[in-house]
Amino acid sequence: MISQFAAHRLEALRGVAAIVVAVFHSLIVVEGSPSAQNWIPELIFVFNGRAAVTLFFVLSGFVLGLSLIRRSEPLRSAYPGFAFRRIMRIYPALFVSTILVLLLLWLGPVRPLTTPSVFVNTYFPTNISYRDVIANLLLLRHDLNNVTWTLKMEMLGSLLLPVLWAVSCKFPAASLLILPFCLLATWCYPDSISIA
Repeated sequence: MISQFAAHRLEALRGVAAIVVAVFHSLIVVEGSPSAQNWIPELIFVFNGRAAVTLFFVLSGFVLGLSLIRRSEPLRSAYPGFAFRRIMRIYPALFVSTILVLLLLWLGPVRPLTTPSVFVNTYFPTNISYRDVIANLLLLRHDLNNVTWTLKMEMLGSLLLPVLWAVSCKFPAASLLILPFCLLATWCYPDSISIA
């Protein structure tokens, strides 16, 4: 079993990965600015958002797996509480970020903008309906705030992890199918792995 000290270090590493992703996104927002042309590519290389997202997902899966191992009740009875906690951990962030993006879009300057970047003009829509907002809040789409694809993947992964774990415990040979299943999932969502 992993020690509490090591668990805190893993949590800290997840925090570092989250900061790297935030810096990466900040950099790609200003990437098209003429004054940033010389130094932004080097910083994007150092603050590799795609690698940090991958690290964050791997560590999150590991931490969730530890919580499954430590549970004292059977998985069947523990799953509803586990799923509820995951939903309550993800949806507040989704809701707040969606509201902030809506406020930014409604109160911000008219696009297309010439100074920020292609990123802002490409990934933030100009005409938004209430259906767009609902679809984004249900994680059916992520076009209001493109980076919320990670919340969709985290939600799917965290809700499927206990099922995959239970199957691999009951049928150890089935664990060989888990990696291909995960690769198939990334193939089904090719847009989500192309944008960190």
